[in-house]
Amino acid sequence: MNQRSRTGLFIAVLFMGLGFVGRLPAAPLDLAVPWGTDEKDPLILQGDYVPPQREGAPVLIALHGLGSDRAEWRPLAAAAQKRGWGVCLYDARGHGKSRATLTGKAVNHEDRAQRRPAFWFGMMDDLARASRAVEDRGVPPARQVWVGASLGANVCLLTASRGVPPGALVLMSPGLDYAGLEVDEIPARVGAPMLFVSAQPDTYAHISAERLLGQADPGRSKWIALEKGTAQGAHGTQLFDEKLEGKMLDWVGRVMKMDQPRSAGGAPKPKR
Repeated sequence: MNQRSRTGLFIAVLFMGLGFVGRLPAAPLDLAVPWGTDEKDPLILQGDYVPPQREGAPVLIALHGLGSDRAEWRPLAAAAQKRGWGVCLYDARGHGKSRATLTGKAVNHEDRAQRRPAFWFGMMDDLARASRAVEDRGVPPARQVWVGASLGANVCLLTASRGVPPGALVLMSPGLDYAGLEVDEIPARVGAPMLFVSAQPDTYAHISAERLLGQADPGRSKWIALEKGTAQGAHGTQLFDEKLEGKMLDWVGRVMKMDQPRSAGGAPKPKR
């Protein structure tokens, strides 16, 4: 990414048509977040944003797992866009293309010198900034759905417990403790519907999901418990199989009250 002058610690930059998240052109969404002691040299998180195409439709803000990047969400993003929903994907600090400060200092999740507790806990502030960036584009938290995989699931859950929660949470392969981000008993503090997704071969995440489900609002939460994984694996977005994505979004549609009558021809009513 070419470095551009920025002011403050939070700036989101949008230019249409420079990439694709799923089916539609995506606008780059860059977030400047505090890094180190130099306020003028923030870490730049790179992401993409596609606004919703239906009036009142939700926006999925998705955070990947450890060692991955935002590309792992493409199957879900494409399925969401078919419904006219919006999508916001970004690379977590030290991952993907979010590996440098404004002046080019390297940031890497594999660097043990950087991988202190503050590194992981800072991910919660990053998600909160991404949420505000989406809100600035006309989509309040109540219409946002935070989706996390593995470590990203824990980040979503903890962030929701610290401030205004999103309209719903989708947590794929959460763990009671990933990188010191402990979430046991956290669901009880979050006033939002939750969908847990895990597979039996992924024993730790599967047991964690079952326990966390018991702490969530029983009337508004659900667990998709899979007996097996896919050819890719059994953890996080490895579970996508072109069917699971639809089941996840169907649940989101119900809790977000998007299962409303469609216009003639079966297509969603477009945003005007």
